[in-house]
Amino acid sequence: VMELQPWISFCDSRCTFCYYPNNPYSMSLMEPYLEALKKELMMYAETKYVQTSEFDEIVLGGGTPSLMTKDQMFGLIKFCEDNFNTVDDYFIKITGSSRSFSKEKLVAAADYGVYQVDMGAQTFDNKLRRMLNLPDSAEHVAEEVKLARKLGLCVCIDIMYNIPGQTLESWTNSVKRAIELDAEVDAYCLEVSPGTVLDKQIKEGKVSPQGDK
Repeated sequence: VMELQPWISFCDSRCTFCYYPNNPYSMSLMEPYLEALKKELMMYAETKYVQTSEFDEIVLGGGTPSLMTKDQMFGLIKFCEDNFNTVDDYFIKITGSSRSFSKEKLVAAADYGVYQVDMGAQTFDNKLRRMLNLPDSAEHVAEEVKLARKLGLCVCIDIMYNIPGQTLESWTNSVKRAIELDAEVDAYCLEVSPGTVLDKQIKEGKVSPQGDK
């Protein structure tokens, strides 16, 4: 599978486990970033290797691509469709946050023919969500997933285990909730990277240490 993944490196909040550089975000930065991104994409589009290749998927990765406006989002997808070769039945996927995937954007995604949206739920335990500085409540995540599924979109959500303070019951409930929402689940172990907010909180005793993996 060949995947074309334009990368939107902005987030409007910072999870405590995030190890990427923290660049302050504002909407005024998005348009110049997209202009620069398209120039770089064209550099690759003009290479012989890319011109003789066909992509199976166009994936807006990040970061938080759902921070883009509806026009910016689908303008970028259209740019990729116009300048790169795709197979006849290629998929379009969009990564984002349940907080910034508005109803308008999800409806537009379904109308455009987007196959899947990816949301980093991480956990449906609100206590853990607050500890990790996740941007919205478990209830809101569920509502956004329900809306996306109702519109005919496939939904993939990330669920983490070995979160500090997470019980087996909490983990089980998150998995059950994801299944009830008819979402594809990517489960992975939380790795606490040195220098992150979460790493500092654990070392300072403000957050429980992780359990055995």
